[in-house]
Amino acid sequence: MCHKQPSLEKHLRKAIDSQYGEIRTGCTVAAISEDKEHVLVEYEDVNKLSHKLRGRFLVGADGKTGFVRKKYLEPRGVIMEKSSKCVCPELRISFAN
Repeated sequence: MCHKQPSLEKHLRKAIDSQYGEIRTGCTVAAISEDKEHVLVEYEDVNKLSHKLRGRFLVGADGKTGFVRKKYLEPRGVIMEKSSKCVCPELRISFAN
């Protein structure tokens, strides 16, 4: 899905709180793996310390040249599809080619 990142990010940041998740800025993903039920992400924080996270889903919100897309999804044949029919009225964004 294509979107205007600043607008979407603003709404996502408002929606995420400690009950549902945590935003970790300044981190760099080093590796991603998965099994039948979970995704494992290895990352480095702003202090250069390594961490691992395990979850049921991974949201790759790191941009079109980010690690998730370029090093994980595209090598597996997952590519972004464009559609002129996708509209998100809540964010007042139209997703056109």
